[in-house]
Amino acid sequence: MEDVGIRIDREGDVPVGVQLAWALRGAIESGVLRAGDRLPPLRELADEVGVNANTLRAAYAKLEADGLIETRHGSGTFVTGSAAARGLTHLVGAASRAARDAGVDPRELAAALYVTSPGEPEPADADAHRRRALREEIAMLERLVAELAPSPAGEPEPHPRGPRILTTAELEGVRAGLIARLAGP
Repeated sequence: MEDVGIRIDREGDVPVGVQLAWALRGAIESGVLRAGDRLPPLRELADEVGVNANTLRAAYAKLEADGLIETRHGSGTFVTGSAAARGLTHLVGAASRAARDAGVDPRELAAALYVTSPGEPEPADADAHRRRALREEIAMLERLVAELAPSPAGEPEPHPRGPRILTTAELEGVRAGLIARLAGP
C-alpha cells in the first residue's frame, strides 16, 4: 500500500477520528487506495500516525459500515470495490481544488462544513424538540419506576429489536406505559 498522507490537526475543530476516516475515505475515493488493497494493521497505522488504536479502530468501523473497506478475519482489512458508487469523488475533488485555488487549506473547508456555524439554523425537524422533551420525561419516569414500582417477577421488560430512533408516537407510548406502571393496578 502506498502512503496515503494522513495528517492530523490536533488543534482543529474536527475530532481526530473523523479526520482519520476522512483521510482514508479520500484516499479510497481518489484512487490512491484501490479495490483489493490491504490496509496496514490497525496498531501499525495507529503508531505511524500517532493516534490511539481505538480511535483508528472506530474510523475503520465507520468506513466498514459505509462499505468502503472490509475486514477478513485472519487476513486483514481490505478496500472494497464500492467506493465509486458513492458518487462523491467528483464533488470532493472539485471542492478541494476550489479551496486550494482560493488559498484555503481543504482541511479548513472540511472543518467549516463539519462544524455548524453559530448563525446557521439547525435542520428543520418539527418533532425534534418534542422528542427531546419526551426522552427527558421518560428518563425521569424510568428512575421513578425503578425506585417505586419495580417490575413484577416473571414479567420481562420489553426490549426493542435493536438500537433505533423512536418516533414521537412511540416515545409517547413509552411514557404512557411508564405512567401506567407508576399508577399501579
